Amino acid sequence: MKNVNGFLYLAAVQLALVFALHLARRKFPVSLTREQQNTFIGPFSFVVTVYAFLLGFVVVNLWQTFTEAERSASKEAETLFIVQGLFSQYGARDGEAAVQEFAGSIVREEWPAMAEGKTSPATQEKRVRVMAEFRKLSPSSAKEQAIYSELIAQIGNAFQLRQDRLMTSSGTGSMPDVMWVALGYGGLMVLAGLYYLGVGNQREQTVIDFIVTGILFVTVFLIIQFDSPFQGRLRVKPQAFERIAAQAAPAPPAR
Repeated sequence: MKNVNGFLYLAAVQLALVFALHLARRKFPVSLTREQQNTFIGPFSFVVTVYAFLLGFVVVNLWQTFTEAERSASKEAETLFIVQGLFSQYGARDGEAAVQEFAGSIVREEWPAMAEGKTSPATQEKRVRVMAEFRKLSPSSAKEQAIYSELIAQIGNAFQLRQDRLMTSSGTGSMPDVMWVALGYGGLMVLAGLYYLGVGNQREQTVIDFIVTGILFVTVFLIIQFDSPFQGRLRVKPQAFERIAAQAAPAPPAR
């Protein structure tokens, strides 16, 4: 459901729901008088407002999670770029190549694996190689010691950002099941109230049903799309890592 077909599926469900409401009202006519319906509109409007606030809160929260994942991935790529440059300045060409291969593996193997909520053993091996190349370094001058110390910090930052990314892709950052239950239950309450909201004219009633259910299903579609930042059609892309994999990093200025 995390693609265009998901929207078509929800649209079909909406049509079926509106048709079901129409049949339910015909087979089981609402017995409320016009005065009772006018009294019902007040509490129903309050329920719809509260539910709309909940939906808005969820959408905004998931959008923030999505943008944060995007920023974090860009920061991770930038940190790897710095690591590559530090290896180059140190003169460790094998370390520089290891970082480039690591970034390429992230693009080719890890990103497709994350789309399925998995990790890539091949990328993990490239990560181990980066650490192996780092351990080969033995600084013998003040300049090399400074670069070595900076490498420790930057490699640690890059690997921590990668771990956060993998946790998000595996579902750790997704919306909890209890929130889905709350949204589903609230949606049923709104639909139940909509059943009792009759305007007397079938054409106008159908328009109202389409408007209410349409807003409901569009919001649910957005929630589904933003729920997992690294899965589905709308997901974070690995362009920042592609630049590292495609070209060698320039050495940072001498300290």
